[in-house]
Amino acid sequence: MTVQKIAIQKTLGVPAACVMAGDYNLWVGVSDSPLFHEPGVLEDLVEWALAHTCQELLVWIPADLYAINHVHIDGKSRQAAMKSARQVEESFRARVARLLESSRFTAEQRACVHVADGSDMLTSTYNRRQMIFHRSFSDGGVFRERVLGVAEAYLRARHRSVTPQLTEAVSAYQLGELPMFMGPVQMVGSDTTYAVEVYPGSGLFDQLVRDIVEGAVFPAVTEQLKIPVTPFGVVEVRRG
Repeated sequence: MTVQKIAIQKTLGVPAACVMAGDYNLWVGVSDSPLFHEPGVLEDLVEWALAHTCQELLVWIPADLYAINHVHIDGKSRQAAMKSARQVEESFRARVARLLESSRFTAEQRACVHVADGSDMLTSTYNRRQMIFHRSFSDGGVFRERVLGVAEAYLRARHRSVTPQLTEAVSAYQLGELPMFMGPVQMVGSDTTYAVEVYPGSGLFDQLVRDIVEGAVFPAVTEQLKIPVTPFGVVEVRRG
């Protein structure tokens, strides 16, 4: 079974034992990165998450964030970037659909999986958090420098030239992701909450999330966010 290829490396905010026991609804954030374009990576993550989620599973495919990179990294016009990003989204959606069509999954399991794009997650809570992050970024200081540091590492990992202008432009990607990690997430119009993201790997972004949630590094930002005390977090996994 595919689930045997996946092992938890570490968790942020939640115990690994509770994830394995199926105590939380899980979500998978799908990045437009070389890793997710490798055959089997997305499929293995979805299958593992479905095996360990409590009741329902969310797969988040944010083409609107992909488009940011297609504009600033690939140099496309906004129209061309959005078209390209949507094509990536549809490719990921098709891969999830093909996986679920396998005879390994029952109709009930298929019904548990919800695939969302960026607009599906624009709840009032998400929008408020994003406003706080953008305002804090524009105010400068330590928070701005940390976000720019994450964006710079993001560019280097993709073998792109790092300039102040490009780093600031692609930081919009990180600012769009951050609201998803400040508490359980919901789709617009749904009461179901998803508490834990499943992701293959960690880095500077994860440390930024930790510092925001814990409150010591950016106390003013953390105070404004009013982060809930209910369990939520990230589980980092590796494929064997």
